[in-house]
Amino acid sequence: MQQTFNINNDNYLRKMALKGFKKRHLSGKEYEDRLRMELDIITDANLSDFFLNTSYICNLLKSEGMFLGPGRGSAGGSLLCYCLNIVSTDPLKEGLMFSRFINKTRIKNSMPDIDTDIPKTRRQEALDLIKDKFGRDCAFSIPNLIRFTIKTSIKDVSRVFNVP
Repeated sequence: MQQTFNINNDNYLRKMALKGFKKRHLSGKEYEDRLRMELDIITDANLSDFFLNTSYICNLLKSEGMFLGPGRGSAGGSLLCYCLNIVSTDPLKEGLMFSRFINKTRIKNSMPDIDTDIPKTRRQEALDLIKDKFGRDCAFSIPNLIRFTIKTSIKDVSRVFNVP
């Protein structure tokens, strides 16, 4: 008789989280409870694919020697992101809150925001790697459009020319 395994992405996310938990040498009730709570919220919100894909991309880029930032913004407050090697900061050690990143009321209105800082000189290479793995029609760069007001324009020009 052939044994079958029921592996869905929620279970796979839990498996990868526990693997990272052990790899990071984490232990203790506080860490276990925090990871369990984060996983429950994330799987209830059907975000397992998002975290698995983000982890895959971050680890792919790191395997190519790209330096990614340690975790800017609220994602640094996620123990799951730390276990999945998305961020490199231990949120419990630094006293960071997961609720700033995701909470049950906020998750209904918006996707989590994970900033991955990639060196400017390697952004196209990173995008090409992602397109190669996920498909050229499945990945694209999202531009950041900035609108300057008169006040911010004067401040920026003054800063460039060292004018107080």
